Amino acid sequence: MMTRARRWIALCAIGAALACEAHQATGPVPGTLVVRLQNPNDGQDGAILFTLSGPAAPVAPAAASGDTLWGGPFAATTNRFVVTGGVRSGSILSFQVPDVGVASQYSVALNQVAASNGYGLRPLAGYSVTVGP
Repeated sequence: MMTRARRWIALCAIGAALACEAHQATGPVPGTLVVRLQNPNDGQDGAILFTLSGPAAPVAPAAASGDTLWGGPFAATTNRFVVTGGVRSGSILSFQVPDVGVASQYSVALNQVAASNGYGLRPLAGYSVTVGP
């Protein structure tokens, strides 16, 4: 039979174990972020140049299916990318980051867009780019 002191020790041990479990520190969560484009000339652009900045260099950047990524090496926290192909609205680039919890610290700026027919530069009005999970 358990004595009162043993019960007290057992309850304290269980309480300490539960408290430790509830307060476990969470660290960085690696994952994928995506650059998304809103394109008023959907499918009629052949190249897009943009700048991506964030707290860490992008790892394993990849263009959307059917497009090609140009540039690199991408070792800095600010990088310029060129994506060529039939550039459409939606995801144009994905990349790995060490912590998706800081996704809001990444930013993307559109620099130039070229038409697929003749590669003439287009005005940037109507285009937008975002980065996030």
